[in-house]
Amino acid sequence: MIAARSVSLTIRGRTILAPSDLALRPGTVTALVGPNGAGKSTLLKILSGEIRPGSGEVAVDGTDIRAIAPAALARLRAVLPQSGDVAFAFTVDEVVRIGLAPGIPRATANEIVRRALAAVDLADRAAQLSPTLSGGEQQRAHLARVLAQLWSSGRGDACLLLDEPTASLDLAHQLLVLKLAQAQAAAGGAVLAVLHDLNLAAMAADRVVVMSRGRIVADGTPAQVITREMLGAVYGVSLGVERRGNRVFVLPAGMEAA
Repeated sequence: MIAARSVSLTIRGRTILAPSDLALRPGTVTALVGPNGAGKSTLLKILSGEIRPGSGEVAVDGTDIRAIAPAALARLRAVLPQSGDVAFAFTVDEVVRIGLAPGIPRATANEIVRRALAAVDLADRAAQLSPTLSGGEQQRAHLARVLAQLWSSGRGDACLLLDEPTASLDLAHQLLVLKLAQAQAAAGGAVLAVLHDLNLAAMAADRVVVMSRGRIVADGTPAQVITREMLGAVYGVSLGVERRGNRVFVLPAGMEAA
């Protein structure tokens, strides 16, 4: 489990993240939502150990993240950033291999890469140069790299942190990514995904955390959190919200400023 306690970040006098607590629960998918500039990516980067908070601490399985060596941390959590530009003309196969844990047998490595590419629907692109892929295909190649990291880590319950993983994908591949996130949760991992599509969040997540102006302002099940009142207060729009059983939907018809 990854847990942030009272983490905050201030840059040049501007509060990017107010003191916040967030614990990612094993076996669940948490969607982190909110407007642009709300602090979502900052919080994810603090949870991953990429940046240090100005105050507070992050613990992984009870250990301060600052005390965990990078190689050990890579076995406990995997991160898919918003963008993953490749500076050199690597093939897709080579990009995926970057995620592999060191020292695993070649046959095992080859099988993991094959599975990861198949999982993201790029099995036929292994030999293609990564820069020649479309934006969405490149994003999926990096997701395959993250899967290779997870599957070669020796920890089936490793945490998975995804920053806007569906941003440049078509609908079919958005659903594919969310199914992979749910599969990692089903294996015992804690999953956090920054999402902008509230309907995707409601469909895939067990828990929705809403951020606004650097603060966590709501935390609960999709049905508890995604309401007309929240949309008006946080996003400044008036949208319909419909419920069917335990499911909740945001309706675009009749959109107007709140």
